[in-house]
Amino acid sequence: MLITGVSGCGKSTLALALCGLIPSRIPGEMRGQVMFRGRALSGLKPHQASQLVGMVFQNPNLQLINQTVQSEVAFGPENLALPHHEIVSRVSWCLEVTGMEGMRKASTITLSGGQKQRTAIAATLAMKPQVLVLDEPLSDLDPVGAQEVLATLQRLARSEGTAVVIIEHRVDEVAPWADRVVLMDKGRVVLDQPPRQAWADPGPWARTGVGVPDVVRLAHALPDAFGGALPLSVEEAAQQLSGTWVVPALAQAAAARAASADLRARLEPEPAPDSRPPVLAWEDVSVEFDGKRAVSDVTLQVAEGEFVALIGANGSGKSTLVSLTVGMGTPSAGQVFFRGQPVRPGKVFEHAAQVALLLQAADEMLFEDSVIAELRFGSKFRALPPDPVLDVEGAIEFFGFKGLEQVSPWELSQGGRQRLALGALLVGAPGVLVLDEPTTGQDAEHMQSFLRLLDAIRSRTGLTVVAVTHDIRGLASRAERIVALSDGQVRLDGPTHHVLGQIDELRQCGVLSPPLPRLQSQLLGHCDDVLLTVADLAAAVSACRPEKVGGI
Repeated sequence: MLITGVSGCGKSTLALALCGLIPSRIPGEMRGQVMFRGRALSGLKPHQASQLVGMVFQNPNLQLINQTVQSEVAFGPENLALPHHEIVSRVSWCLEVTGMEGMRKASTITLSGGQKQRTAIAATLAMKPQVLVLDEPLSDLDPVGAQEVLATLQRLARSEGTAVVIIEHRVDEVAPWADRVVLMDKGRVVLDQPPRQAWADPGPWARTGVGVPDVVRLAHALPDAFGGALPLSVEEAAQQLSGTWVVPALAQAAAARAASADLRARLEPEPAPDSRPPVLAWEDVSVEFDGKRAVSDVTLQVAEGEFVALIGANGSGKSTLVSLTVGMGTPSAGQVFFRGQPVRPGKVFEHAAQVALLLQAADEMLFEDSVIAELRFGSKFRALPPDPVLDVEGAIEFFGFKGLEQVSPWELSQGGRQRLALGALLVGAPGVLVLDEPTTGQDAEHMQSFLRLLDAIRSRTGLTVVAVTHDIRGLASRAERIVALSDGQVRLDGPTHHVLGQIDELRQCGVLSPPLPRLQSQLLGHCDDVLLTVADLAAAVSACRPEKVGGI
């Protein structure tokens, strides 16, 4: 079952009640009962409730308490005083089904966000609950890893009889797996239906601001092509469109784009080479942790004003690579440069004026007791340029904090705190903004708000942006250029509309291209230039449909 809704609609609170933590462990006034086969969960002790309903929390850092992966997974069964052979068996099974067997002896603090998420899932599965509740389980997972976890959860449901409840914003990825969809708004269930019925009417989704799967939106945009049936996956959509007018129309639109690009290339003069050094450059950079290479011989440049997305599987080296730009970590080989000058390892304060790094956990970047103090924090320690593009007063206006100057950061919403952390970084306008998974856990409305904010920042400041992201459909698709990493090396590097069409190559990097590029690839074969939005795809095929072309 998929439960979705905008941030703050009550999804996580419902999850805590489902697993018996409210009101027994988390204070709150609760009316009614959560029943498990006739038993009230709220009256059970934690170790009893956890064997009936297990929960994987949104932030795995709050759930992992042991030093190694295998000790974390064994912790629950050990506390149940199970026989040794049963504990060993459960640990092996859980590590295998979550894809963490190869990390059995790894330290939990060295894991990537996605690896921590898998470990938390494995540790919960080790208790063998009859119901498994997962709060944003895909938030830190790369797209291929997310599909592997979803396949594992489906196997648990079918072969083990485990009921699975997933609370998730990434509806595109969960839609093909779910057999029931629940939409929440303002603490209430406003829709509870099987998937095709749930998305048949886009009205409730538009009213609540919750995203709809791209293939469903395309079916609504081209109803005659789909015959009124709603696909839930790329494979279903391709099967429904195969043999229809859409395929030749799509081919014609692709040929027209290719011809237009070729004409522009022949007519437009070659741009003069930029004599300036790139704003960021990694030259033959390698990084090792405990003898294992996280980054291997990377040479990469980012030009002034570019918007570049770094994508790849969990543990592919993305965050390690960008952390070097502010002097966090030391390359075992090679050198990182900012505008031609070496970045000195360990000199984070010195480089923070040049490169603003927004961490995934933006809350950890807030230190002061008011909005105005937070925005002034950086200027306490470094002088602002004489004529900054964005000063404190400008940041208050630009980020929407007028009238909230004396408010505590912790009175702001999650999105507000993220805006505040970003604003504090950008006071003085550094040359580069580096974002590490900035849209993780955000619903569709908040994500679009963040992307609009990012567009406005670039328009006002001319900032270069480098974003590490698993949000291929949203953030990465908005970038001008995508760099795909695998095993610490650059595997793909090019314009977004080209890279996202390399379906097989991306999959080898642990990346699943968004639904629309995959659909175009399945209908036409290999695509060097894919359309990235439902509006663009629907408009392109509609313009080339046979009756319209014949009437011209």
